[in-house]
Amino acid sequence: MSDRESVTAPLTYAVTKAVSEQQMIDLLHDAQAYRAEAFDRLYDMYAQSIFRYLYHRVGDREVAEDLTGEAFLRLMENIGNYRIGIQDQKAIFSGWFFRIAHNLMIDYLRRQTKHTEMVVETHPTPDDNPTGVMEQTLAEQRLHAALAQLTQDQQDVIILRFFEELSNAEVADILGRTEGAIKALQHRALASLYRALAGEASA
Repeated sequence: MSDRESVTAPLTYAVTKAVSEQQMIDLLHDAQAYRAEAFDRLYDMYAQSIFRYLYHRVGDREVAEDLTGEAFLRLMENIGNYRIGIQDQKAIFSGWFFRIAHNLMIDYLRRQTKHTEMVVETHPTPDDNPTGVMEQTLAEQRLHAALAQLTQDQQDVIILRFFEELSNAEVADILGRTEGAIKALQHRALASLYRALAGEASA
């Protein structure tokens, strides 16, 4: 992954929305025919968001890069098993691919002997004034600390719904739950996050 592909990269939805449903279907057919340009296009569409999701969960840039590469390798190995329907392929494929990355991340975390905190990273621009940068940094440190108090499932829902802006249906597909369960989990996660942030503010 290049230096340009940081955790502040554009969201997957913003990239995929420029692709029509038929273009997505054609792209997936090309990928199943193992045309190199199709995998290049899928990489352009998904690499940054897959990396960012993994980075938020494992907290290590090099590990996130390795897992992103492995996710694309698994994509190439399993693309022939993906069933292309006649509609909603952008949402369905996104969920399918994020589930591959999610499973790799879970396997990695299970191999670790210590807790890995989620990382929230920002990159100030030259136009930012020192006071503004400091205030933003402090705010994100508070968010980091609050997110770390959530369960892994709650962290996943917050990241996928509000960082990656995936739909409830897509998150349900990734986490292997019903859409109703995701809505309930999201409600509890936001309530827990609010309480954690309120606790930080009153501390």
